[in-house]
This record gives sequence, C-alpha cells and structure tokens, in this order.
Amino acid sequence: MMVGMQAARWSIATVVLSGCLSAGAAQDRDWNCPPTPALPESGTQWEKWFVGSIGSVGARMHLIGGGDIAKGEFYRQNCWKPVILGGRVHADGSLLLHDEQESNCGLNDECAGSGMLSARLTQAGMNGTWRGSRKGSEEAVRMRVENAPKCEVAGPKRIFRNPAWPISFKYPASWHVEATADAVSLLCPDPAWMAYQGWNISLSVGSLGSSGDLPKGAMLSEFTRDGKGNWQYESSLGGGRNPAVVEQRNGLTIIRAKDASTRDYCRVGGYRGLADEELVLIVADNHWILVNGGPRASEIVKLLVNGAALR
Repeated sequence: MMVGMQAARWSIATVVLSGCLSAGAAQDRDWNCPPTPALPESGTQWEKWFVGSIGSVGARMHLIGGGDIAKGEFYRQNCWKPVILGGRVHADGSLLLHDEQESNCGLNDECAGSGMLSARLTQAGMNGTWRGSRKGSEEAVRMRVENAPKCEVAGPKRIFRNPAWPISFKYPASWHVEATADAVSLLCPDPAWMAYQGWNISLSVGSLGSSGDLPKGAMLSEFTRDGKGNWQYESSLGGGRNPAVVEQRNGLTIIRAKDASTRDYCRVGGYRGLADEELVLIVADNHWILVNGGPRASEIVKLLVNGAALR
C-alpha cells in the first residue's frame, strides 16, 4: 500500500490520466505489474518500435521477442495510456498477443485479458487486427518500423503556459502533456518506457497559507523549515532530515530535496520496489508547485526547473 507523501504524489498522474483505459507495465514475471511471458534465456532476441494506426487513431508500439515469445506495449495517440501485450510469435512472423491485466494472480501465472492482437511482422512493419474485448469489433492495425522514440533532453522544446498555473516552463517537444487546474503529467513518447513511473514527470500546484507557509498535508509534509527558517527535507521512508538546496531566481524560490526516494510503481500502481526520485518544490508568489520525476527523468526535471518563470 502507498502511504504518506508517496501515495499523494502518485495520485497526481492517476487523476490526469483517468480518462484512458487501465493498463500496466511489461515486466518478466513481476506479479506486482501485469505478468508477461518470460523470454528464453538463450537464443536470439529482437526488439522493434512501430508507428502507424490502430483503427482510425495514430498509435505507437514496442515489441521484444525471443524464441516463440513476444511481448510489448502500445498506446493510441489520443489517449497515451499503454496497453501491455504478451503471447506467441511464429517463424513466419505471424503473432497472436493478448493484453496483460494487473491482478493478484501470482508470481507464476499470466493474467490474460480479452484484448487480442493478430498480426504479421515484416521487415517494413506490421499489419493485422486488434480487438479490444471479446464483444468488441476488430480494428485494422497498420504499422511501420521506426527508430525508438527519443525521451532525452536534447532536441526541440516547447513552453507550457496555462492560465490556471502561476509559472511557465520548458519541456521536450516530443513529450506529451496532460494538464488540469492543479496537476500536470509529462509523458515520454516511447511505449517501452512510459508505462513506468521512473520516466514520467508530474507536477501539482496549490496555494500557500495566509501567513505564507506551506499547507499541512501528506503531499508537502516532507519539506519543513528549522528554527532558523532554513529549508529541510525528510523522506517518509526514513534516513533523517537533510538540508535542502535552495535557490532564489527571478521571483521564484526553488527548493531541491537531497537523497529523495520513493516507492516505484507502474503507471497503474503495481509496486516495483524503492527508487531514487527527483523532487523539487517551487514557491512562486502565493503558490507552491511540486515537481516529481524518477531518476531516468532527472535531466528533464532539470530542464523544467531551470526554465521555470513566473507567468
């Protein structure tokens, strides 16, 4: 179970993405995430990324295989929520994959959903059909092979501006942004990574108290001040209090937590263990903004924070 600040921080991304179908993250026999078939330990393995369409909607897919096993993830570009796949591939390139469901079915069991991908791989791509449920209609799948989508900090940038938010910030143009009045999610475009919390970034915003103090509550409880007014950070997972790194810039107070850690989850909540995290609190006028990203997203968090400005 998630507790304290970790539970509150995880709920940010869940709320922003609640309009999409539930799915998890591919992982070899990890009962906390949807279990998928394990690839053979010996023999040749292959890995491909695809871009194209499922039905009338643009989509991206990632598959990895070995022997007669294939698995991976896809998402539609109108939803940005991964569907996790696992199943069989034959020597002629034909494959039959079902969607994997998060459940408590156990370490050695697969939890096959009713969604089914029937397709044939070629050198250039993939063609076939996807049926999202047993009673659902078939949708044409047309994909071509592409290079792995880039999630790195290099490349074109965009600026996030929203009337409900007190700050603007930069982010990679290839990333997907979903925003509400009090939460933002930034998602890496690679389906092989976006299912994991560690690549994605979430922000939340709120108002300071009338005296300028942070409101009390789990989301901000780990940021405190000592008797001299110096900012500190104390993880709810233990380790004691550490001085936070504080920077004043262009009307913003930027407070970076040292040695922050969190419980690492798949996008739908499957627990994967403890992980480091990038955690930054920004105070802007009478607002606070909490920026949270996993270790793989540290450079994106840095870009976002360094480019933050009062709107």
